[in-house]
Parts: sequence; structure tokens; C-alpha cells
Amino acid sequence: MKGECGATTVRKGRWLMQRWKTATRLVCVAALICSAASVGCARQAEQRGSAVEGAPAKAPAMAPAPATAKAKLEMVALGSPQSALCRPGSSGFRVIGSDVIYMGQLLAVGSGASEGKYALAGKELKLGVRGANLLVSYEGVSSKLEQQEMGFGPVTLQISPGRSYVLAIPYGSVYQYRVLGVFPQSRGDVMLRSGAVQRFELDGQVVSFFDANTDGYYRAGDDGVAIGVPAGRCSVFSPLGKLMATRRGVYEIVRLAEDGSEVEYRPYEGKTAKLSFAWGASELEFCAAVGSEDGGLSFALPLSSVQGAEVTVVPGRYNLLYGLVYSPTEKKLVGSVAGGNAGAVEVAAGESRSVTFGGPYTFAFAVTAAGGHMGIHSSGFSLRGRGGEKYENFGWASEPQISLLSGGKSTPLGKMEFG
Repeated sequence: MKGECGATTVRKGRWLMQRWKTATRLVCVAALICSAASVGCARQAEQRGSAVEGAPAKAPAMAPAPATAKAKLEMVALGSPQSALCRPGSSGFRVIGSDVIYMGQLLAVGSGASEGKYALAGKELKLGVRGANLLVSYEGVSSKLEQQEMGFGPVTLQISPGRSYVLAIPYGSVYQYRVLGVFPQSRGDVMLRSGAVQRFELDGQVVSFFDANTDGYYRAGDDGVAIGVPAGRCSVFSPLGKLMATRRGVYEIVRLAEDGSEVEYRPYEGKTAKLSFAWGASELEFCAAVGSEDGGLSFALPLSSVQGAEVTVVPGRYNLLYGLVYSPTEKKLVGSVAGGNAGAVEVAAGESRSVTFGGPYTFAFAVTAAGGHMGIHSSGFSLRGRGGEKYENFGWASEPQISLLSGGKSTPLGKMEFG
């Protein structure tokens, strides 16, 4: 019995030892699972921004600011500086000969201590008259300019090492007279314009900055910008602000060097929309400046019957500011559009709108009747396009024919003769 009992005791001891080892293994596995779970929970808490007690919570990551790009600007001469248009102001347009020009900075030259002096890039520019020629002096260098059609020049001035400025004098005249019939004197009046633009390429389009006030500096609020408008021919520039627009995007001008050497810009972060423009006159071209009513964004664009324009813009209301009509066959300007006379178009964020200028046109006139006679005065004529724009300085292909329409019958009354 003792032997059996001892054998039984041994077997029970071995069984208890195995149960104890198994329990120990289960406890260790459970401990490992809890430890791994604790680590995972801690990591999840960190990812969710929850902090372990006593540790600071991590701040959410901020979106990076849009990168600022820098571009060098290249000077390119204007082909027709007399018609380069930006901010018409009170001087407006003039019809001289067969051309429409925008009057720039007018300056009297000749005798007198205060006449013939002008500030360009902070330095004195002197203009004088010698016979029928115009003398231009700047930074110790003098140039003699001969009369060319309606004006003089242009002349390239060296403002500083590495920087040139093209000064155009597209309109001006000088004349000679004698004082007391003996002493010869010369006087004249000239118009000064910037004869070049500073440009670079953005989104596959040419961006041109124009020194509209001819002071030798490039500044927002004073000067102009054009997107895709050729340098020459029909050159229209919109007022230069803090934003510029291409067909692909809107950009913020971070810095424009006053000497026109470079520009820094970055993508606009706000919401945008699309505006499309078309021109309904097959034989003519139209260069127009369009701007938002709040003044935040404006742009200039060239239009023809085969080439429209699409621009990415900031949401808002936009108006036609001013424009020029050009005839490729005659190679001259044939009309202009004054500002503020075309209907506004409003575009919301993410929306696309289209506008068409040009024909078909609406011709209106005022009629007066008194004493059995009917009168039509040429000053009462009004020519408007499809977009509501009013044209000025346009020419007549022939003398207007006048007819009376009554009861569905047209009775010719004659024609209006010019002169």
C-alpha cells in the first residue's frame, strides 16, 4: 500500500507541476498581449492627438504656404507707342490724321527756365529745340531727333548701368518765330510715352508691364499690365494691381521691382471662376481692358473673330473698362471704346460665363422736329455692340443714307453730307 500510495503521490505531483507550467505560460502570453495592446493604444492616442497624462498634445500639421516664384523681365519695344492705352483719364483719345491716339504726358519745349524739363526715374530729362529738330539730354548724353510723321524719336536712354529705357515721342511739333522781327526763337509741344514693355512668360502666355505715366518706375496703382497682348499694334493695358490673371490661374504679385527688372509672384489661394470673351466682327480686331467693380483684378486681352480668350478670375462683377479697335487690312486703329458704358457680367465661384463684343451693332440717333422740318444732328449718333459697349472715334465708310419708314414703306430722304 505504501508503494502504491507513494506512486500515486508522485503521479499527482507530476500532474500538478504540468498544470502549474501551463498556467504560467498562459499568464505570460496574456501579459504580452496586454503589453502590446497598451503600446498600440498609446500609439493610437498619440495619433488622435490624445495625450498621456502629463504629456502635451501634438498640434495638427499646417498646410504649406504657396511657393513664391521669381522671374527676370525682358525689355521689348512697342511697335505703336502712340496708341498704347492704359488708364485713359481726362486727356482721352484724339483723332490725328487717320490715326486714333491716346494723349500721354504733354510737355512744352522752347524758351523759358521751367519749360522742357521732365523727371524720368528720379533724374532730370531736358528737351530743347534747335531749328526743326528736337534735342533730348539725359545723364550727360544728348540726342538730336528729327521730325517723323506726327512726332519724333524714339530714343533709348541709359538710366543706370545695365538698364535702358525707350522714350517715345509719337506726337509733337516745333515751330520758329522771330521776336521784334529780328531774334529767331523756336517753340513746340511734344507728347512723351514709354516706348517699351517689361515682360516674361507665365502659363504659356506673355505678361507685359507698361510704364503708363512715363515716370521710369513700375508701380501698382500707376501703371498697366497685359496678358497675351502683342507688344505693338493694338496695345491695351489694364490697371496694374496686386493680382494678375492668366487662362490657367490667378496670381498675387508679391513684389515688382521699380526698375522693371524682375517680378515675384505666387498662386492666389482663394476661390476662382472662369470668364470667356469673343469678338463678333470678322474684319477687325479688338483689344480690351476688363476689370472687377471692386478694383481687385483687371486684365487686358486681344480678341478677333478667330481667337477668343478665356481668363481665370476671382468671383465678382466685371466691366469693360476701355478698348481699341484695329483693322489688320488698313493697319491702323479705326475706333475706341470709352470706359464704364458696357453691361457688367457677374460670375460666382466655380462658375463659367461668356461675353461677346462687336457685331451685330445697334445704330441709334436723335431726331428733332420743328416747323414741319425734321432734323438729325451728327452729335446724336450712337454705335453700340452686342455687349452694350459704345464705340467712339470710328470712321464712316460712306455718307449715311436717311430714309423714313412709315406703314411698312421706306421713303428715301437723302444723305447726310460731311463738312
